Amino acid sequence: MRKLVILLIILSIIALPGCWDFREIQNHFLIVGIAIDPHSGSEDLMVSARIPVPSSNLQEASTLMQEAKIVTRSGKTVLTALEKMGKELKKKLYIGHLQIVVINEQIAKTHMKNIIDTLSRNPQIQRHVYLLITSGEARNVISASSSLDTAPMTDLRNMFDVNVSNSFIPTTLDNFLLDVESHDADPAIPIITTNNNTISVEGMALFNGFDMVGTINGEETRFLSLLPYQKHTEEYYLVRGQYYNKNPQDVFSIRIANKKSSIKVFLKEGRITAQVHIKLWGVIAEYPERPTGTSDEEIYHFAGKQLEELLEKNGNNLIKKTKKYNTDILRIGKYVRAKYPTYWDQIDWREEYKKVDFDIHIEAVVHSAYTSKLTRQ
Repeated sequence: MRKLVILLIILSIIALPGCWDFREIQNHFLIVGIAIDPHSGSEDLMVSARIPVPSSNLQEASTLMQEAKIVTRSGKTVLTALEKMGKELKKKLYIGHLQIVVINEQIAKTHMKNIIDTLSRNPQIQRHVYLLITSGEARNVISASSSLDTAPMTDLRNMFDVNVSNSFIPTTLDNFLLDVESHDADPAIPIITTNNNTISVEGMALFNGFDMVGTINGEETRFLSLLPYQKHTEEYYLVRGQYYNKNPQDVFSIRIANKKSSIKVFLKEGRITAQVHIKLWGVIAEYPERPTGTSDEEIYHFAGKQLEELLEKNGNNLIKKTKKYNTDILRIGKYVRAKYPTYWDQIDWREEYKKVDFDIHIEAVVHSAYTSKLTRQ
């Protein structure tokens, strides 16, 4: 009996320190957003952190996340800047709740590899942190807060989670690393801007490996979102609505209800041809006055052709930019590597991508219309 009691005591002692590594939330500052800017007159980085300030008043709970402090410190790396920040604050920093990392365009062109390495090696930072590029001051992005925001960084993250627009394609730390390390595709990161505390995300920053090399606009990004591996959100396209060059102000508003796309690659005489086929099903949401005697079928056919021309133009512009910057954000390399592994092992895809011939085929089926009609005053 005595031995049993001693055994139970020993087991209890072993079980007691089960929470030895717990963290009290009130003893930490939780970082939800980080901004990285260049340091004027120095090679150091300026790292800013958004730290929510909890309210002690229950009646102010609605402003719990909106109120925040922006703390900025410099350092040779992101980690050294954060360490300097932590030493000066009264509480420890915790970045396990980090949601958004905003990087200045200048830094993305010169320090991206080191930044990604720091973020990916830190055990506290989760791999689904969203990355953003800005041409302005990154600090302004994480400090922006409109009257409608209850938790700006969380709201921004939720917008990326549900992919509310095709004008940008959300990119996480994990997405970026997978594309860079695969060697058969290149990453792209959404571009974010601020104006009077209003945040806008449109277009993508293009990368060749870890180096930012250029940008594409929102319309070119919308074409990119139509490709097979991208999630597509229902959106509206405005296309010309005039017949026989009459009434150039007229436009059709077409809602894309569904899409189907494919990419096929062919090797002939040592040269790759990529065939991109996109089929869309759309609904006319708004339409101009029609000429007398024009049937519904003629309207649908005309609107579909106009949409095909618009998308083909955007697609060609996108391809020209990817060749100009030598970045395979279309992921053609993945198809080539899978279909022609022997050929892949013998080439330098960086050089071969610039020689790829593209054949774009767009098919837009407009099958019905709403009742809204745009009339000219």
